Formats: sequence, C-alpha cells, structure tokens
Amino acid sequence: MLAAPPEAFWPVLTGYNECVMALQLEAVYEHGILRPLEPLVLAEHQHVRLTIEERTAPVIGESAGPVNERREELQWLATESGPYAGEWVALNGPSLVAHDEKLAAVRASAKAAGVPEPFFARVPRDRHLPSGGWEGMHRLEFERRYDYSGEDESIVIPVALRCGSSEVQVAASLDTGASFCIFGAEIAEALGLRLTSGIRQRFRTANSSFDAYGHGVEIHAFGFATHSFIYFFADPMIDRNVLGRTGWLDRVRLGLVHHDSKIYLAPYETAW
Repeated sequence: MLAAPPEAFWPVLTGYNECVMALQLEAVYEHGILRPLEPLVLAEHQHVRLTIEERTAPVIGESAGPVNERREELQWLATESGPYAGEWVALNGPSLVAHDEKLAAVRASAKAAGVPEPFFARVPRDRHLPSGGWEGMHRLEFERRYDYSGEDESIVIPVALRCGSSEVQVAASLDTGASFCIFGAEIAEALGLRLTSGIRQRFRTANSSFDAYGHGVEIHAFGFATHSFIYFFADPMIDRNVLGRTGWLDRVRLGLVHHDSKIYLAPYETAW
C-alpha cells in the first residue's frame, strides 16, 4: 500500500525555488492495477510520482475467530422489534440490551451492561425486516453459505465496520443495484470519524438526491475482511445501511439463490 492518508496536501521542495504538492493515501494492488481507496483530484493524464510503502496486513482475507452470523439477532428484529420502530436497538443473541433514538446512547448502555460484542440495528418505522442464515455450465466454488429469510424481499446480512480500534456491528441491506456502500451518519460518529472531513459526494436517484461523505474503513462479513472506501449519509434522518457494488461486492464472489434464501460467498481472488 501507499502510506496512510494525512487528509491533506503539503509542499515538498525538489530543488532551488521549486516545489511540488505531495499527498499520501492508501491504495490496493489488485490484478495488475494499483487502485486508490479514495478519489484523487488530478487532471486527466496528469503525471505523478509514486513512493510505495508495503504493509504486512492483508487488505482482504480471513477474519480471526469463528464467524457469528447473528441469526438470533436478525430473528428478533423480524419478530420482536414492533414496539421499537424508529429507534436504535442493541441486541445480544435473542435478548434486547438497550434501545434509544440515538445510537450513541444505545452503545453506552450496552457497554455499561458489559456486553462485549453487541449487535446494533435501527428499526424502520414500517418494520419490513428480514430475519436472517447452483450448478451450471460454469462452476464456482465458495467458502461460506448464509441462509436468510424475512417478511419481504430485502436481503439483510450482519456486518462489522472497523476504523482503528473502534467497531460497530450492524445490519446492512445487500443491494446489487447500489453503486456504493452507504451507511447512516450515526455509525460514522460511533466509529470516531468526523463525518464532514470525508470526501463529499452528491448522489442522485430516480426521484431524489442526497449528499454523503466518504471515508476509508474495514468491512467484516462472513469471516472476510475488506478495506474499503464507503460513504455515510450527510442527513442523520436517513437510516439505511447498504452494501453496494463498489467497496464490497467488487471484493467478493457472490452466488445468490433467492428461491432458497441462500447466499454463497468467497473472497474474489480465491473463488475460482
């Protein structure tokens, strides 16, 4: 990787009365291409000079320890979450640990209760929540299988977002139609990120538009870890969490058999 990002350019003297603007950022070398983990403000065909600093930690690979698929928590969301519509909840297995309108308050309550790895979710006001756990001419091999189910056609899976020493475990919708991974603003705060210090991006949908800020985080799901550049909604009232194509789906091989409510997964480079 390139060196860690300082989130700013700074001048570097290269000779008498000469300087260039230098920038440190993280990048991933994948399939012969060095891909930055955040957008670059450069002119088309602009020449740059790179200094490579290798990192020992893998960008994508196996997470340590057993995989917790959070089936009990997702089942609770599907069957018991009615009284908490519009609120954040902290769950430990099938048990409700805390609930509040603010994620920060729920995290504090879960910590005070001594729950080591609580699972957080914001209950939609419409309560359409899933409960969560092929062989053709071209054969793929996968390392994980996840069975999901629900009251509607949404596919929700458990993920953990990490930034430094901070981690938040939440439920996210798998959306192959979404270009990017986008999460709620409160999750950025819980990860210790200053939301507005990220790269601002305007998104447009068929009938609306919204702003979001991009940051680099780790996404852990089904035992796989990816270092990704994802976005967080600028509007704290938008409470969706989405795993899209760039940042997660482009890092894994995924097989989906919706008739059987099954997802098959493997890291991209090991799935053939």
